Amino acid sequence: MAPDVMAGTQLYSNWLADRRAALQAELRAGAHSEAAWSWGRLLAFLLAAVIWYPFKSSPPIAAGAVGAALLLFGATVFWHGRMARQRMFLRAQLTVVDESGRRVGGQAQVVRWGSRPAQVTFEGGSLPPLLSGGRTWLLTEQERDDLDLYATPLGIFGLLNRTSTHLGACRLCDDLENLRLEPAKILARQSAVRWLAERHEARQRLLAALSGLRHFDDSLTAFAHATADAQIVMSIPVAWIARLWSAAGSGLLLLAMIGMVTGQMRLAVIGAVLMMVAVIVNSAVLFPLWRRMRHSLARWELAKDFAEGYLAVARHAARELCDGPDPSGEELDALRPIFAAVMQPAALPGALRWMHWAAGGGLMQMVLNRVGLYQLHMWERIHRHVVPLRDAMRAGMSALVELESILSLACFAAEQPGVTWPVLTEGTELMIQAATHPMIPPAGAVANDAAIGAGKNVWLITGSNMSGKSTFLRTIGVNVLLAQAGCAVCCRSMQLKPMRLMTDLRIRDNLGRGESYFLAEVRQVRRMILPPEDAAPVLGLVDEPFRGTNHQEQRAATMAIVEHLAKTQGLFLIATHDRTVAAIANGLAENFHFQEELGEKELVFDYRLRPGPADSRNALRVLEREGYPAELVARANQWAVGGNDQ
Repeated sequence: MAPDVMAGTQLYSNWLADRRAALQAELRAGAHSEAAWSWGRLLAFLLAAVIWYPFKSSPPIAAGAVGAALLLFGATVFWHGRMARQRMFLRAQLTVVDESGRRVGGQAQVVRWGSRPAQVTFEGGSLPPLLSGGRTWLLTEQERDDLDLYATPLGIFGLLNRTSTHLGACRLCDDLENLRLEPAKILARQSAVRWLAERHEARQRLLAALSGLRHFDDSLTAFAHATADAQIVMSIPVAWIARLWSAAGSGLLLLAMIGMVTGQMRLAVIGAVLMMVAVIVNSAVLFPLWRRMRHSLARWELAKDFAEGYLAVARHAARELCDGPDPSGEELDALRPIFAAVMQPAALPGALRWMHWAAGGGLMQMVLNRVGLYQLHMWERIHRHVVPLRDAMRAGMSALVELESILSLACFAAEQPGVTWPVLTEGTELMIQAATHPMIPPAGAVANDAAIGAGKNVWLITGSNMSGKSTFLRTIGVNVLLAQAGCAVCCRSMQLKPMRLMTDLRIRDNLGRGESYFLAEVRQVRRMILPPEDAAPVLGLVDEPFRGTNHQEQRAATMAIVEHLAKTQGLFLIATHDRTVAAIANGLAENFHFQEELGEKELVFDYRLRPGPADSRNALRVLEREGYPAELVARANQWAVGGNDQ
């Protein structure tokens, strides 16, 4: 690892250590404050329970003292809750710091999860992408497999994924699988990712806020369904009539209770009879609405956990994604007002307040429901907040998952050593210096260069098995994928024109589609030979083309596609074992190779790309070293030089 890279990694590692120590100190202080407010809450409650006694001879004074004690109790409850929330947020920040510590220095491991999430749809449709990627190129299953996007136990998605919700993971998948082709869109995403990558504390706080949504995917789904399904329950005049009627019913209940306590049985009977009339009327009103109301309120009760976390994220995002001296860029600027709209009192906070009141059950709620239409009013109030701002809340959810995807890329850019920000060019070219693969530990990664352009747009790469050909092709492919996703790339410098990435690195037969190994490969390579018209140029990566057929036809087909591709506008890197192809194609294509040395016990590879075709012949020497009969090795050497008549 280069000294400057090591220095940068050490600085970030030191920052994480200092941040962890500071958070632990805050957590200890917060725990003491929370305990103090907890005791204060208990004492205020006890005070409210006994303070009437000294003033019992003067009811007005006693009532005032009890009221003051209850206000004090309410204040202690508020501050105790606030301290508890701060402590939970500090713990969340510690969790995020520890997760970052697992990846700092480029440690190749999954922090969250690496499997491809199933796409989710809701009533009213799936959440639309809030930040348009413009014109994109969709990677096929072939490219996803070739580039180990979802490989187990570790793939590119698993390396990048720092999302907390299933929807956030889906959005990250979409951003990786749909390569942006418009330079302006790539640069807009790059600006957002870079802004967050350079601001460690803001990024950590946003990740901590989002971590509050972990394990609440069912709650998120319930919120999305409930929001899409919400309707105005009753008009405003009818709602006010219902409230007055409920107040009257509650008053009758209170009247009956006062009559019983004071011994005025006539008053108690009158109140009870009138209350029963109200109960009968209320039951008749609720009967046709009961099933729909209970189903909707059950959704909102499940959605409450997500709504609380959603509101916390909106508040942190509106605060952290500020312009300041350095603007956060087009995409983050677009997210900020959406989060600000969600956190307005009339929007999510208002709906969440009524969700809390609607939660619960038991005998008391049943009585209030029959006497005062309690749940009907909660249902009406929640929908009164949600329906006018339905689009804003759905946009806020889209903003949330967009932010998760951007933060995942920003974490990679901050934690992976030796990264840089690619430069987009007008001409069809790909220039990379010191490129490495992000899943290879930096200490053991061998960097290679590539400079391929319109002059010689086809590279032929030769070398033995395990010498580094396939890894080099994947290194190029993965870094192009990262670049066009708007992320930092694993190299010293990179210039490229946005391209449609196509690969043929790992072909398998498909019995379900009736495809043999060779037919599957032919169809995959055909996409590079016959690309759509008026489209972005192709970057094609091919490993040992047409290896599913005999050697003679493989060589002929390979030469034909090299000749054809050399006349196109795309860029192509083709790995092959066939040195004859490399020799014949010299002049049409640039030749490069990887080589190896035969050590005392095994082949030794340095994984460095060199100009020219491979010229080493170590395979037969391995046979000799492994004890094959001398006459067999001699005959093999005769065949290797073309002699078959001796």
